[in-house]
Amino acid sequence: MKSRIWKHLGVVIATLPLIQLQAMASVTIAHVENSATGYFVDSGGVNILTTGEVSFGFFTGAGPTSTDWQNLTNGGAANAWSSLLSLGYTDVRTLGTLGTGFDPSFSTGGTPTTNIGATVQNVPFASLPSGTRLYVFAFNGGSWDNTTKTATFGNATEWAAVSAWGHATSSQNYASPADSGTKSLQFKAAALTSSDVLVGSLVNSTSGIVATVPEPSTGVLMMVGAFGLVAMRRLRKV
Repeated sequence: MKSRIWKHLGVVIATLPLIQLQAMASVTIAHVENSATGYFVDSGGVNILTTGEVSFGFFTGAGPTSTDWQNLTNGGAANAWSSLLSLGYTDVRTLGTLGTGFDPSFSTGGTPTTNIGATVQNVPFASLPSGTRLYVFAFNGGSWDNTTKTATFGNATEWAAVSAWGHATSSQNYASPADSGTKSLQFKAAALTSSDVLVGSLVNSTSGIVATVPEPSTGVLMMVGAFGLVAMRRLRKV
């Protein structure tokens, strides 16, 4: 009887290291924005964002199709976050621990800053296997509540989405790392191309500057205003 107990106990002890290794299986995902790494600007393509913040994460399943991205763009910034969640988007902050240091907000104490970003540690490897495509989103309104692990980006009027993918140099792609690894989602290091900017526009590939897009209605008004100015000039010439 004792021999059986010791035998079972030996099995339990032998499996403890394996259990501990599985519990430690995790990765770290980071995103940093500044003049050295690249950053978001508003739809005018010049001014840094002064409100809102970034979100970075992944989609479960295959991710959005080209039609989905078009619908997201047409739906506008105010509806973007809820639409992303319905498509299976997960901010890595819901899974890991937010590290100290950079702030993912576009302002610190109400003061605009280009030195933003965050590091999320202890993201379970089981939830984010190696090679999973990662995304960075910018919203010019709203914020993330790290206590409730939820975001309120419904008051945003501009937004953008970036995901470097399909580059011949694998390190440039926004792919999650192997177990215990770290992946930093930077614009300049990824050598972004226009196809990497899923929502918004690439202002400068060398500097890694990405511009947000305004609400569809705002964009239409700007176009109408531009056509109106052209028409007025033509009439004056006549």
